[in-house]
Amino acid sequence: LYKALLDSELGLDISPESGMSADFRQMPFLVGFKGIAPNKAQSARQCILDALSTIVKEGLDPELIASSLKRSRFKQLEIPGGMPNGLRALNRSLRGWLFELSPCATIETAKPLAALELILQENPRYFEQWIEKNLLCNNHRCLVTVKPDPEHQKRQLDSIAKYAQGIANELGKKGLKALEEQNQRFMEFEKQGDTQQALATIPRLHLADLPSQIKPNTHEHLLCGGQDLYIRPLFCNQIVYADFAIRLDDLNERELLLLPFYTRLVQMTGLGDMSYAQVANKLKHLTGDFNLFVELGTSAEDDAVALMLCRSKMLREDFEESMQLIADLLLQARVDDLKQIKLVLNNFRTDFADSVTYAAHSFASLAASSAFSPIQYEGEQLSGLHQWFFLESLTESNLTSFAEELVLLQKKLSNRSRLVCHLTCDPEQSASLVNLYEQFVYSWPDAGPIKPRKRSYEQVSNGSLHDVQLYRLPSTVSYAAWAMRTSNRKSIEQAAQVILAQILTTNDLWEVVRGQGGAYGVGANADVMEQMFVFFSYRDPRIAATYRDFKQILSSYKERMIPTEHIENALISIIGSELKPLSPMQDAILGFRRLLYHITDEFRATRREQLLSIKGEQVNMGAAQLLNLAKKEDAYVVLCGSQLLNVEKEKNPMLEKEPIRLPL
Repeated sequence: LYKALLDSELGLDISPESGMSADFRQMPFLVGFKGIAPNKAQSARQCILDALSTIVKEGLDPELIASSLKRSRFKQLEIPGGMPNGLRALNRSLRGWLFELSPCATIETAKPLAALELILQENPRYFEQWIEKNLLCNNHRCLVTVKPDPEHQKRQLDSIAKYAQGIANELGKKGLKALEEQNQRFMEFEKQGDTQQALATIPRLHLADLPSQIKPNTHEHLLCGGQDLYIRPLFCNQIVYADFAIRLDDLNERELLLLPFYTRLVQMTGLGDMSYAQVANKLKHLTGDFNLFVELGTSAEDDAVALMLCRSKMLREDFEESMQLIADLLLQARVDDLKQIKLVLNNFRTDFADSVTYAAHSFASLAASSAFSPIQYEGEQLSGLHQWFFLESLTESNLTSFAEELVLLQKKLSNRSRLVCHLTCDPEQSASLVNLYEQFVYSWPDAGPIKPRKRSYEQVSNGSLHDVQLYRLPSTVSYAAWAMRTSNRKSIEQAAQVILAQILTTNDLWEVVRGQGGAYGVGANADVMEQMFVFFSYRDPRIAATYRDFKQILSSYKERMIPTEHIENALISIIGSELKPLSPMQDAILGFRRLLYHITDEFRATRREQLLSIKGEQVNMGAAQLLNLAKKEDAYVVLCGSQLLNVEKEKNPMLEKEPIRLPL
């Protein structure tokens, strides 16, 4: 169905809301187009129905059904993480409870899948018949068309103003005065905060409940085909987690800029005589997941780290064939297929348009941090707004030359010397898997050692910077970030600043910027490795006042007495985040990243000791140091609508500059 809808070229992509959900009383089947002309709604409806009819008539590919069932069995076998198993079971029980079944009815998943497999053995056309009965012959349908309206915000604001004026007329002078007094009392109530007696009624953890020692990152180190292989033995319930990094130290700026598109294309194109659909189905059959992405950052030794990470997981019996397919895909994928390049380009562009509606503060944070180091500048170029602008600059006329660049990039990346490998598996399986991993490494060409390239950019601060960037998007609210450097990552001052960020997020910023200012979200974050401190606000009706609040709140922490319980609560959140249950897959990538970024157990233990030793006076010093650093270098980035910006720039002259329009 996905392929049929894309081949129709009615829209740019498939709607991200497409699919099925068991969270509704009546389970819906949703499918639609994104980036389609409003006058093609009926054509879209007919295209979907015709595609479903074709599936029923021609039948589903038996290999597709088999690989889907195998992937489902894989998920049942895999150990999950992120939350306790009891809570996970409780959430599953709600699905049955919603339909007045026993809470136990939907906890177990193995039996329903086994029953489905038996049904398919008896009736291979079960799915086709289900589609015909529940989708094609079901007239309980709704066709919804959502289209942009340039007058929507104006009408909305006019409607609010009209409603407010109507209320004011009803209240009269006496009523308005009473309302003003009521609002004043509420504002005073907000400023008062909770009493100590009220706070004491809430049960909470204490530091004594948490371990003071870190969990060591233990690995066995081998040379595999001449390249580093790190093995982490762990109970994985017969599943193998094979991750590897491709070092990018020698790439130039243009090659780095191509990487996000390249990694997505490799996962959405064909291989040899196999189409993309056939490759995707084979990956589904052989692996539990396959993912390729770029990651940039700074190591604990202050070195820039630029990597393309490949993550995969598979059953032990599929390991050899899976790794061979992954090698073939990375070395020989058809990255010059113009049809797939167009498809990926549309897919990537629409992803950015979707993301900015709910994660604009993340784009603001990336942009604000980008001026402080070359690696952060590159990070923004690859995953921030500038990557979006780059994608928009690509036109159909230059896609042929673009494809040639991608082929050259593929050839350059195809070098065994770039590989750093990681393996997480059941202890008894590691010995046999090492030989197979070595076969994978030797399947890569040996193009010799890579020579790291020193990259520098004039946009990066040389020690004195006060940058303001404004971006315009259709919105009545703002998304903002204020960034500055932290103290050195190995210092006690930075440890205090990490705690300060947590205290600010859960106390002052929440109460002032969200509770009183009306922002939907707000927070502060101290990035240990990048040595950055960032304030951010999300869906905020203010700009200038929030920026002022950021500064005033930070300044107030230079001298104020900080309650011991605030520090303790912050420590519980920070240390507690390292204690949540991890799946083997999560454990694997966390351990691998610590190796790649040279985050040793000694570094982690020292940081844990520093955090646990922090007192209020050190938090005061950390705040003072941040303010001093911000006087030398800071950056402020805002994404908002033009109407809000026109109002706010009268309150702060730094907002006077012309905003850059986002491609929406």
